[in-house]
Amino acid sequence: MADINQKENIPNKYNFTKDQEYMSKIMLNYFRYKLQDWKNSILHNENEIKKDFDSLTEKEPDYIDEGVNQELRMTGFSLYYRDVNLLKEIDDALGRIENGTYGYCEETGEPIGVDRLEAWPISRFTIEVQEELEKRK
Repeated sequence: MADINQKENIPNKYNFTKDQEYMSKIMLNYFRYKLQDWKNSILHNENEIKKDFDSLTEKEPDYIDEGVNQELRMTGFSLYYRDVNLLKEIDDALGRIENGTYGYCEETGEPIGVDRLEAWPISRFTIEVQEELEKRK
């Protein structure tokens, strides 16, 4: 298996045509790379957030400055937890690539569609099923 961190012959956008097999090896490699690249980007941003957060740990003598720092810490926590959840979703999607279920709706087994996966590569459901799930909530 090729190194998934290496971008060899991987286009910036996948141009799926009707005569290509859905979730072919090339398509799976494209989405594997896309997910891994997204994951690497989040991990890099997470390190930057941690550095920023570490710089805000000292108590400020001025109550206005301390209030600003507290707000920045809360924003940092929020971004960190969002990233943690995204990393889990990305790892789950990479696992679906490995087990052969990526690109297919977990509810119906139908193809999710390349356009939807291009827009949100961690999609687990077709748009119709996703809309139904959101209505139920």
